[in-house]
Parts: sequence; structure tokens; C-alpha cells
Amino acid sequence: MSGYRIFYSPFDFENLDSWQSIDIGPYRVAEITGLEKQSYAIRVAAKSLDGKLGNASAVVLTSVPTCKLKSGCHGKFKKTEMC
Repeated sequence: MSGYRIFYSPFDFENLDSWQSIDIGPYRVAEITGLEKQSYAIRVAAKSLDGKLGNASAVVLTSVPTCKLKSGCHGKFKKTEMC
């Protein structure tokens, strides 16, 4: 396994081609920045060394946190346990 592709969207579309995505290396922490303050559907797929994707995970729903800290959590969220 070479990493993961994280799919995210404000809507739970059936077709993953309609989702935004980021690729991450073979680690279990990712941060997505620049998100609107709303709920998102997230799915994760493992990526093999030849670039092929495995089956996507079940949908997880989350909200972008809003806080007033200067170091802030505005417009980003973290997922720290991916299987």
C-alpha cells in the first residue's frame, strides 16, 4: 500500500467522481484546509503501489469546527484514525 485517497464533499454523492479528494502517503493523519463551515461526507480508499484504489470506506459525516483561537481551527478538520 502506498497511501490513501480521502474523498470529501458537502453532499453524499454516490459517484466519487463528483467528490473532491486529496492523496496522502502511508500515514494515518491528514488535514484538509480551506473548508467552509458546514458538514462534510468523507470516504477513504487505500491506494496500491501501482496507483489503483481499493474499495472506498463507508461514509463518515463530520462538521468543520468553529473556534475563536488565533492558531485556529477555522476551515479545517483532522482525522487521526484511518483504517
